Amino acid sequence: MPWRAWALNYRVLSDPSTSPAEKAVAMCWVLHVAGDIRQPFNTTELFSAAYPDGDGGAGRQFVIDPLRVETTAGGDGRRLDGAPG
Repeated sequence: MPWRAWALNYRVLSDPSTSPAEKAVAMCWVLHVAGDIRQPFNTTELFSAAYPDGDGGAGRQFVIDPLRVETTAGGDGRRLDGAPG
């Protein structure tokens, strides 16, 4: 629904009878929603066998650090870039 929020607040900004305070809030929403366009997790939701009710815009997903490697049987978790684990 980001496009609905953008359209609604754009109309608020375009209305000459809107108060400056209302326009300030609307501008915040327009900029926020426009910024979300680049953030696909904020504008989409995954439905699959693993997430039959959706993943909550990736809120139920986890990112695994690709640089973390188990280098010993003890699993010290050292990173390839040398940063602390």
